[in-house]
Amino acid sequence: MKLRTISWAVFCIALVFGALAYPPQTSAKNLDLSGFIRTYNKTPYKAWITIYDIGKTRHMDYGMLDPGTARHWDNCCYVLGSYYHVRAEVKKLVDGKEQTIFDTSIRITPHLCSYRYKQESYPFAAVELRKGSGDTFYWEADSNECGGR
Repeated sequence: MKLRTISWAVFCIALVFGALAYPPQTSAKNLDLSGFIRTYNKTPYKAWITIYDIGKTRHMDYGMLDPGTARHWDNCCYVLGSYYHVRAEVKKLVDGKEQTIFDTSIRITPHLCSYRYKQESYPFAAVELRKGSGDTFYWEADSNECGGR
């Protein structure tokens, strides 16, 4: 019984050292842990964007997104597998003043993107703000893009 326990311990140690000696193809230097979020405004209106942490207690990024434009948000540390809330306050000029006409949000989580040509990987998420019927707006997750830096 003692021999079996010692053999198992030696096997585990060898397994750990083997994993350290032969790391996976994505090495630590090619894995960028500071990801980013990209938002697209596919509407004819300006939108004030705020990105919150999972508890909606901290503003990670914020700013205006003009109609028909995209923005790359990387002010903070968007981590693979974490959840974030992206909020859009859609703005319209009413009597010479910019007013919020709609407020919408979406919960997202960055996924791992591998950019083949640069041989690097990083957390990434993308969402599109779209116009619904009437004066409604909504977010749509863009899962096809990988946002090549």
